[in-house]
Amino acid sequence: MLELFTLLDSELTTSSSTPEVCVHEDNTPAQSEETLAPSTDLRLKILQIGIWEARRRWLQGDTNALGSLLANLDEDVQLLRLQLEDEARVATEC
Repeated sequence: MLELFTLLDSELTTSSSTPEVCVHEDNTPAQSEETLAPSTDLRLKILQIGIWEARRRWLQGDTNALGSLLANLDEDVQLLRLQLEDEARVATEC
């Protein structure tokens, strides 16, 4: 499972461009405000997989590595929060 997080995290660092949400001269949006950046969507998928894995381990009674898995999920939540704040800041600057 840790290998999956490492693989997905490496994809995030290589594709961490945050799209700007601006309007063109004719007032049409350059990108829908409801569309998440690909890296944001990927980070959400990482969290979902991590939650599934934590639930699976808990249901199987395998709680030995659960603490480190939850710590990784907490870090992913913080990174997602920062990314969403950055995207909101960029959207308001346009």
